[in-house]
Amino acid sequence: MFGLLYFWRLDKEKGVDGIIDMVRLFAKEGKIPFELFIFGSGSLESEILELTATYKEIHFFGWKSREEIQRYVQNCQYCLMPSTFLETFGLSALTALTWWLPVIGYKKGWLIPFVEDTLDLWTQPGKNVGKHLYSLIKNITNTPAIIDWKKWENLYSKEAWVKNIHQLLGDKKKILLVSDFISKVGGIETYIHDVKKILEDEWYEVELFGTTLAHWFWGKTKKLLGIGLGVFNIYEALRLRKVCNAWQPEVIWFNSTLRRLGWMPLWSTRKSKSERWMMYHDFGYFYPYPSQLTDIQQIKTPMNIKHFFAMNTSKNPIRLLLLLWKYIALSLLKKQLKYIDKHLVPSDFMKNITHKSYTISDKKIQTLAHFLQD
Repeated sequence: MFGLLYFWRLDKEKGVDGIIDMVRLFAKEGKIPFELFIFGSGSLESEILELTATYKEIHFFGWKSREEIQRYVQNCQYCLMPSTFLETFGLSALTALTWWLPVIGYKKGWLIPFVEDTLDLWTQPGKNVGKHLYSLIKNITNTPAIIDWKKWENLYSKEAWVKNIHQLLGDKKKILLVSDFISKVGGIETYIHDVKKILEDEWYEVELFGTTLAHWFWGKTKKLLGIGLGVFNIYEALRLRKVCNAWQPEVIWFNSTLRRLGWMPLWSTRKSKSERWMMYHDFGYFYPYPSQLTDIQQIKTPMNIKHFFAMNTSKNPIRLLLLLWKYIALSLLKKQLKYIDKHLVPSDFMKNITHKSYTISDKKIQTLAHFLQD
């Protein structure tokens, strides 16, 4: 018996429904040939708990820190990353590789370099994630090939990131990191906290701007309300202007604006002497339903109302109304993006998407890859 590790959000777009189906397919045969260690939280948590109550081979630990997850790595031979939607950067996959765990997933988006051909779910028979996983895992060995993790460490180490950020910042030393939320509730939020620490270790002055967000129900409610508020969020715009006037940052680095802040905070800093950056962490800037984006070809450019509604997959009138609201938010944001000095993307393949969607000059778009987290 070998071990499988999963540490990600417990949502359908991450392929967790496929993992559940795969376990049940093996159970029907009378034997589950592996132990599965699951970490995370999300909409499918109750289904995962049902599996643990039924099958002794399935172990669920909820959301844990990387340090706590790493304690179980010695029990595992592979890491499951069967994401069905397009990833902007495979940070979790990269972390797994540094733990010497080969990644099982779909070779697409930025997961392409992190998934070996023999572990590519696209090559497996079946019509869904569960059957793809079942077919592949049924035939894998419990002694996987040795991972050349040094290659990834050299490319995506903190040292490599620091070298890149030094070049981007030049002699600027005061940085304001702006995000919809500054609680550690997701990848973007964890990223900005890690960036703050690294920059401070390099003797930069760094402050965070955003709002706090709770976990679970109230956190999700605040996110949903924030999307609506973000179209005309004058409160956060005035608050950001006040912070900038008082602290005088040399760089205002926007990391997320779609889920609460909206376009007005960018507008409020348009006359600032600070250099302004925008980083595109997710596909919500380019596609109506980023959790349903499975292929780059689904993105229609440039971003206008005709293309935006052509990307729509629903005829529900309420969803269409919400889609219109999101388009208004993005079109207002688009007008502010032309005043941004640097547009940063985590992966090279997003450069062309950003350029074509918002007609931004190629010279203004640069790749700033993520780094290996502790």
